Amino acid sequence: MKEIVAALLLWAGQATGYPALEQAPQVERASAADLNAVFAAGGASAAGRQVAALYEPARHVISIDETLDLGSPLGRSYLVHELVHALQFAAGRPAEVRCFGLLEAEAYRTQARYLKDAGRQADANLHTILGLMQAGCAWPQ
Repeated sequence: MKEIVAALLLWAGQATGYPALEQAPQVERASAADLNAVFAAGGASAAGRQVAALYEPARHVISIDETLDLGSPLGRSYLVHELVHALQFAAGRPAEVRCFGLLEAEAYRTQARYLKDAGRQADANLHTILGLMQAGCAWPQ
């Protein structure tokens, strides 16, 4: 697992231009129920979605659904997505953006690029659309 994470972290860093991390996040497998619980505990609603993976900055841990096949490009793409979040947090990006959706959009865009590079164009298209949907930020009240 460490070799996969190291290779994907290097790829994600090159794809985004973020500086390398001193230490890669730990990756843990989790049930769908556990992922949804952690997601909800962070103040977000998982209603109507399936949380495949998430990054917890306070713990520097990526939790990934235990049913995802990390031997497949699609499974690894979820790890790429979360590694982008780890890179974003290390670079201080959350303090620079006006809404979290912009961080999600960048992670989805990078995930889509990974899928396209792996020859999974249909999956890349889907994740590009998901990123566009996440990028919409409400106007300040």
